[in-house]
Amino acid sequence: MKENELFKLILDDVSAIEQKSYTGSYVKSSLKAAKSWLPHNGIEIRRRVKIKGADDVPSLKDERVPTKDELRRIFLLGKKKIRTACALMSHSGLRPMALGNYDGHDGVVLKDFPELRVNDSTVGFEHVPTMVIVRKKLSKGGHQYFSFLSEEARAS
Repeated sequence: MKENELFKLILDDVSAIEQKSYTGSYVKSSLKAAKSWLPHNGIEIRRRVKIKGADDVPSLKDERVPTKDELRRIFLLGKKKIRTACALMSHSGLRPMALGNYDGHDGVVLKDFPELRVNDSTVGFEHVPTMVIVRKKLSKGGHQYFSFLSEEARAS
């Protein structure tokens, strides 16, 4: 196919998807897949396709940050492991994969809390907020960084 014919085919496909009431972001991702495949096969489309609402994220439109009371209720519903995971994610910004992979291994460990002190029967922190180290291996960006764990998370 010539470039112009292929461009018209892409426009028809975009129109057909839009008529099915899919979101602009869905149409954009479909187009991205096609545009990725074309150069791989030696075909180049230089013209731009405009998609209405391509950067809208309607599924997140009504999202909001939970209140302290809502977070407290979430924590109280879970077992200790769940409460710990919720506290680490909500109060220090850790991502789920930093806590461990799908089977619960290879995540943060006690040495990642350098201010944690374990005595005979007590566990505590030297400073609050306390530091949390995210090792290179656990970081999405592939570099080590640190965050802080708040007083609220320590108490939960």
